Parts: sequence; structure tokens; C-alpha cells
Amino acid sequence: MSRRRWQVFYDDRCNLCLRIVHWLRRLDRRHCLAFLPFPCVSEGCSFDAVQVVSPEGQVFWGLDGIVALMYLCPPLRPFAWLTSLSPLRRLGGHLYRFIAANRYRLFGRR
Repeated sequence: MSRRRWQVFYDDRCNLCLRIVHWLRRLDRRHCLAFLPFPCVSEGCSFDAVQVVSPEGQVFWGLDGIVALMYLCPPLRPFAWLTSLSPLRRLGGHLYRFIAANRYRLFGRR
């Protein structure tokens, strides 16, 4: 019986995204994550947020997706809990949107 995995759609042109995927693969000891590049049909397309899909089909975008991934990787669970606290959640949301909007400028593009 094959186990259904969480699907993680990411921007494979983003250097930061590629580093994070590499890091998460190392932390995914239960092999519950499947990493898939976000399909881009043209050079000008934009991918603004990570998308994480649970085996049941629930979709998490952006910071919610990052928090879901942190809960799935035991060493990161304390950070997921901290991020779920209201003041840190707001700050984290602003930080995520800033980094997502500026990721190519800040970290380069493949």
C-alpha cells in the first residue's frame, strides 16, 4: 500500500526556494513530502506563494504552507508553534509577503 504524500509546489527559478526545498528534503525523514516545481507556461508568469496540498486535498498558501511544512518536520515544530502565535503570525505574514515579492532581487534567479 503506497502512502499518499503532501505535495509542495514551489518556484524552481528562485534560488531561495531551491535552497529551502533542499533543506526540507533532508528534514523529511518520514518521506511524506513530494516537491513539485510550479508549472509555468511562459517566461513572464509569476508564482507568488508556496502551495502545499495535504493528502486529503486541503490547500495551504504562503505562510500557512510554510507553517504546515514546519509541523511535518519534527525539528521545526517549535517554530511552527511560535509562528502560530498571533503577533508573530502577523509579523511572519508581512515578512513572507516581502520576501516572496523580492526573492529574485534578494537571492537571485536560476
